Amino acid sequence: MAFCERCGTKLSENEKFCSGCGAPVTPAQNTIQANTVNTNTSNRLCKTCGKKLEDDWLICPYCKAETGPKTCGNCGKQLEAEWVVCPYCRKEV
Repeated sequence: MAFCERCGTKLSENEKFCSGCGAPVTPAQNTIQANTVNTNTSNRLCKTCGKKLEDDWLICPYCKAETGPKTCGNCGKQLEAEWVVCPYCRKEV
């Protein structure tokens, strides 16, 4: 069983493009990924792309979206992943 490297969608045998994201699939990719087992048991999903995430991941490896808590480099307060400015000290993050 093979999975798309870009989005993790299950690939059918001899598929040339991923049905989930349209990425091209190479024969080598199918061979390598056929031996990979997905051990992700987390129920966490990326808010941007909807793919499953491990509990300790701080960034989505599929779309690069911030997924975990981040802190302001200026005041050290915990910030929401989507925030681009700290509401406590007004510094951009």
